[in-house]
Amino acid sequence: AGLSLMALFFGEMSADSLQLMGMAELGQVPSIFATKSRYNTPTYAILLGMAVILCLIPFDFQFIIELSNVGYCFAVTMEFLAFFQLRIRKADDIQ
Repeated sequence: AGLSLMALFFGEMSADSLQLMGMAELGQVPSIFATKSRYNTPTYAILLGMAVILCLIPFDFQFIIELSNVGYCFAVTMEFLAFFQLRIRKADDIQ
């Protein structure tokens, strides 16, 4: 179980850091997150992910779950708002 948990953690960390690197390459976040090491890994994006995780360590598990749910609700709300904005701005293009 421990090995599976570590694999899940590293897989999630890799996906998050690569997504942040891609956003930096597109100019959506500061370009420092696109910096790669000699092993072609996004160094600063990984460090940011680790910093966020380290900030959550002192909190109770229940609080972290609630924070995750609030973040998910915020993301879904923003997705719907973006959809409605697209429908209003591009109403003629959408059939």
